[in-house]
Amino acid sequence: MITILSRLHDHAMTHPRGIAYAAKVDGRWVTTSWADFEGQVQRAARSLISLGLGQGDTVGILGFNRPEWTISCLGAMAAGAVPVGIYQTCAPNQVAYITGHAEASILIVENREQWEKVRRVRSELPVLETVIVMQDEDVPDPVDVPSPHGAFGWQAFMALGGTEPASTSSMLEDRLAALAGDQLAVLIYTSGTTGTPKGVMLTHSNLVETARICDGLHGLGAEDSALSYLPMAHIAEQMISIHMAVYSGYAVYYAESLEKLAVNLGEVQPTIFFGVPRVWERIHASVLDKLEVAPALRRWLAKWALRVGRQAASRQLRGEPVSGGLVVRHRVAQKLVLSKIRARLGMDRIELCSSGAAPIRTDVLEFFAALGVVIYEVYGLSETCGPGTWNHAGLTRLGTVGPVLPEVEIKI
Repeated sequence: MITILSRLHDHAMTHPRGIAYAAKVDGRWVTTSWADFEGQVQRAARSLISLGLGQGDTVGILGFNRPEWTISCLGAMAAGAVPVGIYQTCAPNQVAYITGHAEASILIVENREQWEKVRRVRSELPVLETVIVMQDEDVPDPVDVPSPHGAFGWQAFMALGGTEPASTSSMLEDRLAALAGDQLAVLIYTSGTTGTPKGVMLTHSNLVETARICDGLHGLGAEDSALSYLPMAHIAEQMISIHMAVYSGYAVYYAESLEKLAVNLGEVQPTIFFGVPRVWERIHASVLDKLEVAPALRRWLAKWALRVGRQAASRQLRGEPVSGGLVVRHRVAQKLVLSKIRARLGMDRIELCSSGAAPIRTDVLEFFAALGVVIYEVYGLSETCGPGTWNHAGLTRLGTVGPVLPEVEIKI
């Protein structure tokens, strides 16, 4: 049976030196290959098994986007367990609720700030046995984690997977082989807008089939790359930065922080970028603000180029050819203005842009389309494993959330 884990193995075998992910280390982007990525996931799985994690048990993950988040998620899945993402903005009582409701025996947190939330509610979590901290320098004192296993830094945790007896490796192989399509793979806790958060149960088949459909819809592959910065606890970011990335084999670059998103976007120049409306609106406002203070001639030229871009985009989105004098004007606008704005925004290589989670203003969509960056609106639910409807190349109408995805049924 094909699973996200088996796809990871496929990439490690077919192009072991290809880039699986990259993260900033001491000011430079350091890449990790698919072969090394699979090794890290399997080591994390063996470490979790050595800590007593059973099949069907849950592992909480709390923190900002980073390789350790994804390794923890896939490692838990490989061990036959269930990862549970927790929003890094959650208050201590919310962390306690989700961790307790999911009955997580192991909790993996990013740093001391996130650990402090757990410490405050530790007495409310009788099932919690082990805390693992992604940043080694922030490991709490073991006396603060009264449990059979206590607290581990990331290196010490991963070292467990390299020192365990052969029986642990054999157990991992058995668990990987036993993964079934209808088996629970991840729990996605909803925002709780109508009460306490609900745990949405997604199976291995849910994940791999959604990734397969999206791959066929957008033609993703090893030449693509994405910038990961939205909450990993949300199904949209998990699909883009973990499950779709592993299924399709594209590289994921982990943003340093939300504050450095614009800088990282310019450095990475990804081909895939997903943003909620607020992100797109901020970028839109930033460009307009800069144009307003530009010299008069440059401001006039930019407005002319954007007007030409809108005219060309309008035809292209309707499937009509850009012809006549518009072709010449559009080429000039691209060369003098539009391509330069895209490059400065870090969107010069963009092929798949999406917006979801809330409605986005049509004027913002038209602005980016004029730049040559078509934002494909998407609509979905945690329960649908992310996308349910999605605009895509050749079938896009701005201001709508697009046609229904293949194999998805909708009733109104």
